[in-house]
Amino acid sequence: MNGPDHYREAERLVDLAVDGMAEVALAGIPGVTTQQLAEAFQTHDTVIRCAQVHATLALAAATTLQHLRSPDTATAWREIALGEPTTEGDKQ
Repeated sequence: MNGPDHYREAERLVDLAVDGMAEVALAGIPGVTTQQLAEAFQTHDTVIRCAQVHATLALAAATTLQHLRSPDTATAWREIALGEPTTEGDKQ
């Protein structure tokens, strides 16, 4: 996934979590058990956490793009991305 993909996935998951809250709202309806309510909250929490991860990765990608304007920073990011060791002279 690239940065925009992570952003879109974060948006999709937030929408999913919001839609899932409608299920939690059913708690006041007769027949909805405490177990079902607990499962709905757990699912909502998991979806929100996944959305946060994707949003963070999207932010990291966007931040990296900003830093690629500097040759030194671009080299450092390339080394990280490719798993190449940073030489002692390149460290900032």
